Amino acid sequence: MGENLQLKTPSDLINGAVGNFSIKIDNLKPNTAYENMYSIRWYNPGTQLFSEYVDVPRFKTLMIKPVAIDSNKVTVTPYPDHVVIKDGTTRDLQVEEATLKAFKVSDGSIVASSSNNTISIPDLTMETAYTDQYGIYWENSVGKTSKVTLDFTTTTTKPVDIDPSKINVEVAPYSVVIKDLTPRETSSKELTLHIYDVSTGKDINSSSTGVNSVQLTGLTPETSYDSKYGLYWTNAGGTSKRVTFMFTTAKLPKPVDIDPDKITVVPITRGAVITDNTSRDTKFEKSQMHLYRVSDGVVRYDAPGDKLNVVEAYGLNPETAYIEKYGIYWSNSSGESNRVKVSFTTLSDTTKSDTTTDDTTTE
Repeated sequence: MGENLQLKTPSDLINGAVGNFSIKIDNLKPNTAYENMYSIRWYNPGTQLFSEYVDVPRFKTLMIKPVAIDSNKVTVTPYPDHVVIKDGTTRDLQVEEATLKAFKVSDGSIVASSSNNTISIPDLTMETAYTDQYGIYWENSVGKTSKVTLDFTTTTTKPVDIDPSKINVEVAPYSVVIKDLTPRETSSKELTLHIYDVSTGKDINSSSTGVNSVQLTGLTPETSYDSKYGLYWTNAGGTSKRVTFMFTTAKLPKPVDIDPDKITVVPITRGAVITDNTSRDTKFEKSQMHLYRVSDGVVRYDAPGDKLNVVEAYGLNPETAYIEKYGIYWSNSSGESNRVKVSFTTLSDTTKSDTTTDDTTTE
């Protein structure tokens, strides 16, 4: 019976073929150096004799071609001006000594390279779809993997934070228009300005796309609002910082002046019903109509709440002419309208009375 080589490994003793002057070492890693890990000797099974062990000299296994990219393991994270690509394919980078490369499909030019499994493609355009325009592959000294093309759309940049000193508030009695004059690019179809209630954090209103102003309604005239409301911008890229502001609503407008041609006077037995048909928004003005005595300016009667533009003079003498002895005007907290005198003759009274409720019997 002939002799055979024996290979001693860190965990085992392997017999080679009888008479064969070589023995194979299996289960090694590519591109890896091995030293003082293996030794060999000759062994004679018949005589049970063996030679001394001799260490296998240091050796290094050859490099292998990079593992092919699994396209299902590739993730793309878009940003406004670049994307980050990560290849999650299982590989041993120390063994492969490979470089990840990003390229432009149109001409094959390399736009970026990386020694790890993450790479960034720079200099892209915001809010733009890129379909099969860029790709990636791995390469080392042995070869390269197949190329994998990418589909992605870049995002919008996060809105610029609001400069509080650039907030402009245009006040009215019941509403305000808030403008953010902070320099920014408003062409993005995603950019929206929001106004919110500070106490609840909930939005109250938002602007049209790309518009730098928003309206707040339902306010009280001549009232200070200190940091009760705030502003912020949003788009697909994120949200700006929230900024509060303060303002005081405007005074009520002075009542619209009375158009004398729009006054109607209907005489009654002991007075008259005066109606002012001048066009006005009484709810907006929060104004009230008054009947006053011309001689001393004293208000005799106010229009009732259910008929704001109608006032009745009563308790006067029947069958008596009152020529410009009474007049009407409107007032609110901001002032008065013009005063307009009226004339009328009361009707006859079938019920005789020696007294009246007004002091005009002496006039």
